[in-house]
Amino acid sequence: MTGVNDVWRQFDHPHRRPQVGATLYRDTYRGLIEEVRQIAELVLLAPFYLEPARTDPMRKSMDEYGSNVRELALEFDCRFGDTQLAFDTYLASNATQTLAADRVHPNRTGHTIIASCFLDAIGFTW
Repeated sequence: MTGVNDVWRQFDHPHRRPQVGATLYRDTYRGLIEEVRQIAELVLLAPFYLEPARTDPMRKSMDEYGSNVRELALEFDCRFGDTQLAFDTYLASNATQTLAADRVHPNRTGHTIIASCFLDAIGFTW
């Protein structure tokens, strides 16, 4: 799972260069997959932002990066875990602050959600 900080930096330090835009992110991710898939089975996890409002500018950007990851998983036949969807499910009935004060760095509950998403992606039987 990569991309959270790439998006976050565009919002908390917008003038810092270089920035990793969606195209550079996708192309770099593709290169990493091409290098590593020869030696390991990959599980790609979408980046997330702990914000339920899809109209939030950072959330919209994160959703674009997540779509890139989903497309790459399909392109390279990798397992995929949609962590944003997992968090959205939790946030439908819980406040964001129960996961993280900054909407980026999850607490233990958030890490449990990520772990569950990963285990679902690899077909773990509960």
